[in-house]
Amino acid sequence: MAGDVVSRSLTRLASLCARRPRSAMAILVASSIVVAIFAAATFRIDSDTENLIRQDTDWRRDFDAFQAALPMLVDTALVVVSGSSFEAVDRSAADLAAALRRDEDVITAVFAPASDPLLRDRLLYYLSPDELDDVITELAMAQPAMARLAADPSLRGLFGLLSAGIGARDPDSGLPATLLPLLEDVSASAADVADGGRGSLRWMDRMLGADAVGIHYAIITVRGEIDFEASLPYGPIMNSLRTAIESTDLPPDVRVRLTGEVPLAHEEVEAATDGIGLAGTLALILLAAVLVFGVRSGRVVLATFAMLAMGFAWTIGWGMLAVGQFTTLSIIFLVMFFGLGVDFAIHYALRVQEALARPDEQAAPEAAAANHVGGAIALCTLTSSIGFLAYLATDYRGLAELGAISAGGMVIALLLTFTVIPACFGLFGRPRALAVAGRIAGSASPPGSRLTSNARWVFAATAVFALLAAWQASHMRFDYSVLALRNPDAESMVTLAELKSAGEFTDYSLSVLARPEEADDLAERLRRLPSVALVQTPDDAVPEEQETKRFLLDDALAMLGPTLQETDQAQPTTDDDRLDSSQALRAAITTALTEGRLPPAQQSLLQNLDDRLGAILEAPDRRELLSRLETGTTGTLPELMDWLQRALGAAPFDFDELPAGLRERLITHDGRHHLVVLPADDISEVHALNRFIEEVRDVAPHATGRPVAEWGVGRIVVDAFAQALVTALLLIFLVLVVTLRSLRDALLVLTPLLLAALFTVASAQWLGMSFNMANILVLPLLFGLGVDNGVHLVKRYRSEGELTSLMRSSTPRAVLLSSLTTAGTFAALSLSPHQGTASIGMLLTIAIGWLLLTTLVLLPLLLERFASAPASDRPG
Repeated sequence: MAGDVVSRSLTRLASLCARRPRSAMAILVASSIVVAIFAAATFRIDSDTENLIRQDTDWRRDFDAFQAALPMLVDTALVVVSGSSFEAVDRSAADLAAALRRDEDVITAVFAPASDPLLRDRLLYYLSPDELDDVITELAMAQPAMARLAADPSLRGLFGLLSAGIGARDPDSGLPATLLPLLEDVSASAADVADGGRGSLRWMDRMLGADAVGIHYAIITVRGEIDFEASLPYGPIMNSLRTAIESTDLPPDVRVRLTGEVPLAHEEVEAATDGIGLAGTLALILLAAVLVFGVRSGRVVLATFAMLAMGFAWTIGWGMLAVGQFTTLSIIFLVMFFGLGVDFAIHYALRVQEALARPDEQAAPEAAAANHVGGAIALCTLTSSIGFLAYLATDYRGLAELGAISAGGMVIALLLTFTVIPACFGLFGRPRALAVAGRIAGSASPPGSRLTSNARWVFAATAVFALLAAWQASHMRFDYSVLALRNPDAESMVTLAELKSAGEFTDYSLSVLARPEEADDLAERLRRLPSVALVQTPDDAVPEEQETKRFLLDDALAMLGPTLQETDQAQPTTDDDRLDSSQALRAAITTALTEGRLPPAQQSLLQNLDDRLGAILEAPDRRELLSRLETGTTGTLPELMDWLQRALGAAPFDFDELPAGLRERLITHDGRHHLVVLPADDISEVHALNRFIEEVRDVAPHATGRPVAEWGVGRIVVDAFAQALVTALLLIFLVLVVTLRSLRDALLVLTPLLLAALFTVASAQWLGMSFNMANILVLPLLFGLGVDNGVHLVKRYRSEGELTSLMRSSTPRAVLLSSLTTAGTFAALSLSPHQGTASIGMLLTIAIGWLLLTTLVLLPLLLERFASAPASDRPG
């Protein structure tokens, strides 16, 4: 049969390499170097996650049509400027937007509505009438102070204002109430300057009442050059963004962070590549530890690592030849190869050691070992490849490419196991013989008899745990979101979560493009849906009740206009002016404190200001400090007065007067209106997501957006998972029946796999994990990889003839060591910052643990009780 042909071929290959090790090793090393050079020259990662799924569907066509109509909304980076001061955030965003616009080589578009001159001058129209009335009331109360500062916007004018206010204190109530906030601000500025800071006083925060709000945000949307042929496609735009941020002089209380599609994708690629490096290093360390302590043979460890090094290069070369690229999913096999390749090496090397202990096999142990395990390892290669290739016929291209690369890698591992290892033994000497132990250390009876005597308890416990696991596993859910694949601690993810929490941004909205004559009616019908919280239309960009607000603004302008027109009439200040005004202010403070008639809080406020001014005046560089204090406290006053005059005099406006960059995001070039539909519920839950999408698309069939994309991709992934799982099970079962030539034995091999899969899902659900677009490959893969151990045990059981001899042989030890090395590799993957990779590693580690338990405990008992005639595979 085919299995016998393969086994004989591998035996001849191992024998040839053992007899002519120098020639074999020279060919292997030379070819590996050539392949490594090819792999290094052609290696690339496709970071475009859209390419992971074949998406020839109606929802994808809707999404593509939306992108074509509003291209400025896709492939964007969000520069998020945040801080406790509205004025500081506003100025920083304007400076940063200007810096970004100067980089014309990489940055192609910058949209910063908060710093647009037209919108800035009409900012007061975006307040509600009540909010605007409150602002105007504050301005009216501050009018006398504004008049003095407008005439002399300097430290001289500011300190003169404070001195006059302190001098006008009431004997009973103390300082004027309107003066207290200004005293607090100036005191804080003086303290900041004394500590080496800028001493910035944010007048606009006080004026607009923005100082009462927690955190202010300004979002700049940026588009730039993207090169998907490069290893880091988003590298140029990310470098430009970071350069602009570093070159902008930002206040210490302002933060600038990056999020959006581009930073998220860039950090995912970085996490994937960095994670593979970390996981690969940890995997090799764990493999070395298991081999050293488990095999205890330096020659076996050397041969194994030589095989892994060559196989690594060959696998990359095969991937580039077969697929032409790696993805953030397929790259994980480069780490998985270490664990899976060692699996083959351990089974073969331990069997070589066992052959050295047998008088009839000592002359050619490499050939004897290949004769015994070659067929089993070849069968394992086939079943593992089936597990990997199960996604090949599905629409999940990412896992299909992973499968193609991995299946080739398994064949590479098979061939190198029977070439590199015997060649190494021929060059550097064979390992010590492995005497088969009859008992486990510390055990008074053979291991097989101990298992047999507890068979009923094992079967009963398995049945109980299987029922409990089935109930737990029934609650497992699938997370559609591609964000589940990304590092939650990365800057882009943390910032995105913060923006969502603050209500500043959400990517869980639906977009609808409607003709102008239909837009209002469609928006109203969408608002009536139970799953919809809000529908935003282009009209919402124009503030309401403008005539009412114009009336309020006219009154304010009539009151403040003459004051604002007298800006900067005084002579420029000198160092002596600043010194004199500071000393005059301290004198006024001293007089007020000496009288002792102020409330305690006001006394404390004045004393703090006096102490901080004293610290500045007593400093050797007091003139420089006072100049900096003047810049920080009054430097922006002329600009603010000019803006306030324009804002109070701004006329009502309509949609056509909005900035072009805003209008083009709201109405397409062919006149369709962009409606944004926001959900009423948390649509991270699948049922809420489905209800939201179905209700909206019933009204607007072409509604699209990220929820629809994830919903569509999720359905493709779930369908691909079901197809791959059924394909893997059927093909593996067919292969087992054909090769084992027994339906019963094939079912016995599958039983531990099914239980391990059930226990894995239950454990993952209990740990709070969920299936995602990456780790959904685990179950089909588990059947492909897990069947290996069962095949080895069945083959050896047939060879030995009874359970005790099986448990005394090297096979259970090889199963244990290979499982530990595989689990170690997968555990290393679980430490990757890329959440898709980490979830695969974690789920596979759990799966291998359960598989090891069911294979070494349950399968031997099943073989003893139900297996077909054991002598069929016994060597003659």
